[in-house]
Amino acid sequence: MLSLLLLKLLFIAINVVVSLSITQKTDSDIPLVYFYKMTKGYSSCNIQMPTYLVYSLAQALLVRKTSGGVYPVIFMANLRECIGYNNTFAKHPELFELGLKLIDTTSIVSERTKFAEKISTRAMIEVLRMYEPLYHTALARFFYLEDFMRSYGYKSLLHMESDNPIFVSLDSLLINLRKSVIGFSVTPLTDNDCMSTASAVWIPTIEDLIDFNNNVTELFYQVQHGGRQYDEVNVSQLPLEVGNRVNNFSLRDSFISSMRHCSKTGPYFVGGKRNKGILPHTFNEMSFLAYYHLKHRSTTSYLPVLPDVPYRKNRYVRHCRDYAVNGRRVRNTAEAVWDVGSWGQFVGGTNKKHGTDKGYHEGGHVVGKAIGLTGCNVKHLCNTYKRLYNRGLGSNQAALLPSKIISNKSDINYLGKEICWTQPYARCGDLARSNLTEEDFESGKYNWTSAIQWWPLVNLHMHAKDTRSVMSKPCSCYTGEELKVDKWYDYLL
Repeated sequence: MLSLLLLKLLFIAINVVVSLSITQKTDSDIPLVYFYKMTKGYSSCNIQMPTYLVYSLAQALLVRKTSGGVYPVIFMANLRECIGYNNTFAKHPELFELGLKLIDTTSIVSERTKFAEKISTRAMIEVLRMYEPLYHTALARFFYLEDFMRSYGYKSLLHMESDNPIFVSLDSLLINLRKSVIGFSVTPLTDNDCMSTASAVWIPTIEDLIDFNNNVTELFYQVQHGGRQYDEVNVSQLPLEVGNRVNNFSLRDSFISSMRHCSKTGPYFVGGKRNKGILPHTFNEMSFLAYYHLKHRSTTSYLPVLPDVPYRKNRYVRHCRDYAVNGRRVRNTAEAVWDVGSWGQFVGGTNKKHGTDKGYHEGGHVVGKAIGLTGCNVKHLCNTYKRLYNRGLGSNQAALLPSKIISNKSDINYLGKEICWTQPYARCGDLARSNLTEEDFESGKYNWTSAIQWWPLVNLHMHAKDTRSVMSKPCSCYTGEELKVDKWYDYLL
């Protein structure tokens, strides 16, 4: 009992210190934010938070440490509602030594967010005939992110979902996002503007986020009430620009019309008699993110999810190239590839199969189509500059790699004692299908410049939640050899 009390006191102290350390920010202050919400009443709330989230945060702190440690890594959660967070963080003090900051969402939640959560719950029940915490939280997080930006004065942020380890230099990535990407940006899942995910979300200004949240609020309100009259008191709680137009149901009807179009171009919306209906579970954040992007193309962007190479086409697969680096439908981010979910499924399998189906590629995903038709592969490589430059890596991509660090550990005898890190790279094309190995190119038997290069992956969306297996490992910058460690942070602290 005493130890439990001490854990609580320690955790509260950590939260207070973190909150006091965050002040009003300038344009150059950009945080990387992870969000999670455990449901009160669930056993995990009283035991611990998911282990995969610990390693997602650990990987983010690793690249923060190796890329200058300038930009903060922040974890937002309902900390005071669930002792499970306390139990987990008490076992991982290294996260705070490496700079993790905690934000308790219960301390910053606004009336606007509470109202949005209430009507979103009712709307979900109206459509799904049940309450689904995952779908509810998936959209509610955007309101908490808005509360966070309002409370702490951040003008921009990068949000990653909790099962997304990040692998590239935060300094280079965030600077490039601010310079290169226009508008509210997400990752496209399909090639028909029907599904996007929030695996990674770039929010350049709070105004962009407010507009998206206003649209979400309006949609939920219209869906919840259907054709019934609105309660004038409730309407008064809506943002003015939303409250003035809720009675015409225009957004609801436009969204449903878009979903009906998607049911014809499938496969995620097909249901009902003769497969002509719209499946209720497709009423979620993924369909609305895609719809919002479709209706606001001038102020939103897609992040590239494929390497910049030629892709095969057939009558069903025609648009992979549009969603690649330098593609027509994306904004470039230093020639790096983002994972919408498909790369993580390919590497680690699906949650449904508990990761036993590694190599899986979903035929409805734009990345899955590229993997299936053109052929792609993913490999963790040591990011030593010598090896990567020999493989055609351009300077823009090299800038995204976490920096080398100097180790004073006595067991490191490599030249200069420089430590690099492994990270995932993707490539697509005939070479990815072939049996050629790295040694074939090292020996000079083949000319690497004629082969297809590796492209750094910004993140991996680990659908099966095994984030630990893909964490970066220390390696020799001189030889590329992985170094043995007892703990993931051995060369960081």
